[in-house]
Amino acid sequence: AESSCRRRRKLEKETKQLIKQEELKRLHKAQAIQRQLEELEERQRALESFGVKLERKLRGESDSGSQDETQMLHEWFELVLEKNKLMRYESELLIM
Repeated sequence: AESSCRRRRKLEKETKQLIKQEELKRLHKAQAIQRQLEELEERQRALESFGVKLERKLRGESDSGSQDETQMLHEWFELVLEKNKLMRYESELLIM
């Protein structure tokens, strides 16, 4: 009976340790995802700012007449593709 009781206590202790380890793993994963989301948000803001400037150039609201419209449109479409890529990545992170 005594050894059975010891085994049960040992098993309970091991179970608690495993549960704690799993909780820590989930916490670390959540923290990593949160960091990635924050980095993603920062990249999206920078992209948005660049997009606003580019849009002004395309509309002729900026002084820079040096770039041709074809080049600016190319940059614009690359910007849209990058934004879509970031949005997909954000969705993937939120699903995790």
